[in-house]
Amino acid sequence: MGVRKSTVADHPYFGDKLDAYAVLSFALGQTERITGMVTVTNVPCRPAAVLARTVTSLSALSGGRVLLGIGAGALWDMIVKLGVPRLNGRSAVRAMEEAIRLIRALGGGGDPVNFDGQFYQVSGLDPAPVALPPI
Repeated sequence: MGVRKSTVADHPYFGDKLDAYAVLSFALGQTERITGMVTVTNVPCRPAAVLARTVTSLSALSGGRVLLGIGAGALWDMIVKLGVPRLNGRSAVRAMEEAIRLIRALGGGGDPVNFDGQFYQVSGLDPAPVALPPI
């Protein structure tokens, strides 16, 4: 039997929904052949550097059975309820592109990462020694 895939949606602003990464972690821990993915990770709600730590950790713990799907955010009336500053469409896409660059820099080891973007800044942050899962 081949590898099966399972996905869970990321809507942390809905109180009646379980956290997507908690659900994914639980599912991966209960299985050996399922590859999991959050569809799509709501980047405005999950800081890029923390998201990099989350997905590299899940990849290490699951034997690489995780994929990373990233979105710029769509339900801004709900997103701002989490205390996240509202972005317009262009800014949200630029922030997502910046998040992808930072996340990629924070996986696979190497020198400490310095990143000075418009939306994300890190200074001397050690990347995870684990490779980043496919985005």
